[in-house]
Amino acid sequence: MTLAMDNFRFDVTAWHGHLDFDLLRVVMRVAFAGDKHATHYRVEPATLVKKAEPRQQPQIERPARLIFGWHESMKGGVKLPFKLDYIAAADWAERWLAEQDYGPEPDHDGSNSKGWRVYNEDWGHVDGCGYSFCAVQPDWAMHGK
Repeated sequence: MTLAMDNFRFDVTAWHGHLDFDLLRVVMRVAFAGDKHATHYRVEPATLVKKAEPRQQPQIERPARLIFGWHESMKGGVKLPFKLDYIAAADWAERWLAEQDYGPEPDHDGSNSKGWRVYNEDWGHVDGCGYSFCAVQPDWAMHGK
């Protein structure tokens, strides 16, 4: 008998150059623990902070997110034509990330590279939806001097 865990949490940020995408697959394996499969998905677009001046560049408040779910009741979910395991989901996330707008690079004493964040939130949900279990978003990786 397999017991489900209600408060399973993870939050990993890394960069594309780190073991190529092997680490993304490892993290997705954790996210899909217990032989979980995605049956639905949704993409939340980035939300932008309003510009203070017309000439100012818009700033990303929250990046776009690719969200995976396991049930038809997933809020805003689109049914997949077949179930995705962690390998297929990681491949899809990698391709999706390659086309995302990362916004301006953070300003700090070091360098930046394009990375990613894979996470869930309270009670193992995403955006408060009990039928979504994993989100992927573009994220800047910051490298100190």
